[in-house]
Amino acid sequence: MFHRVESKVKSMNNKIKITYITNSGLMISCGSKKILVDALFTGKISPWSAIPEITMQQIQNGIGPFDGISLALATHKHPDHFSNDAIKRMKDKNIDIITPDTIKSNFTKRSAGKPITLVREKNCKILAYETMHDGYDEMEPITHFCYLIDFNGEKILIMGDAFTENEKFKKWVMNEHIDTICINFVELNQEKGRKFIKDTVQANNVILYHLPLPEDDQYNFRKMTEKNIAKYKAVMPKMYLCADSMESFYINYDSESSESRSTDRLFTKLSGLSA
Repeated sequence: MFHRVESKVKSMNNKIKITYITNSGLMISCGSKKILVDALFTGKISPWSAIPEITMQQIQNGIGPFDGISLALATHKHPDHFSNDAIKRMKDKNIDIITPDTIKSNFTKRSAGKPITLVREKNCKILAYETMHDGYDEMEPITHFCYLIDFNGEKILIMGDAFTENEKFKKWVMNEHIDTICINFVELNQEKGRKFIKDTVQANNVILYHLPLPEDDQYNFRKMTEKNIAKYKAVMPKMYLCADSMESFYINYDSESSESRSTDRLFTKLSGLSA
């Protein structure tokens, strides 16, 4: 799906690396900055998957590719995205963990329909935007936030399980000029989701995630999504399917050159995890 390209990046510090963990769990890194998103949960919630035990141990102990994590984000507190038990088992107590609850308690005067700045550093900015969860149920409401991670102007929108039809949210997304969107695979299967990706977000690259791992795929979501990628690839931006836990890939860009922001800039896929 993605062509292998020669990187114009002069240094590993100018590459964004995305590692898929499980469900909507990701580790996003650039230089020495490492951020977990929706990757702190334990247990298996059918039909979705648990984080493989060896990976969970590495995360909790801060070893291997997960050494030096500075921040963990949760889009919402459904058990396939977040669990308090996983937080308690984290060895490094210096990691900043941001959940919808911590955002609500620290930004009590936030305005509806406006983003909240969580991080503003020299090379990294993170915004949070409150949305409804897709399939919103008034009887069981849950607070949900999307995150916009900006490394040196390269913008990655993390959707979690967000509802895509809110007009204020759509206007904000359109004005942000997103480079890469990480979005639930079910959106590709629906006309409203495809329209949101193609007409509202207009990103160069689409990462489809939240598939169960092969051994848990009782409803053949993986095969269905692969067919839909083939079916819609001619009318959609470049799409990549997160299928295997701990696979990684780079977003190529040069922080000193606007050339890298061309629509021809693609992902370089890695074969498995490269620590």
